[in-house]
Amino acid sequence: MYSGAGADTLHYNIGVAFSSGPFGPFEKYEEKVNPITLPQDPSVVGVFGPGHHSVWKDDVTGKLWAFYHQKNSDEVGWDRSVCVDELLI
Repeated sequence: MYSGAGADTLHYNIGVAFSSGPFGPFEKYEEKVNPITLPQDPSVVGVFGPGHHSVWKDDVTGKLWAFYHQKNSDEVGWDRSVCVDELLI
């Protein structure tokens, strides 16, 4: 997983790429599901520029959780909040 684009813009987002080893080469996942934070229309749900993430596995439930920053508005700038969502693979 990686964050890409300008972090102060709506284009900042989380994507995923795969490799057979830690040093690459890496191949981006299919464009129709990349970036992985959905939906793609932030005006509908208020998701603006999510990124700068980390993933945590709950040892009790086995669930994966994504912690990330998200912009608080659709304007260019650095006003962000911390968010958490279950990561579904």
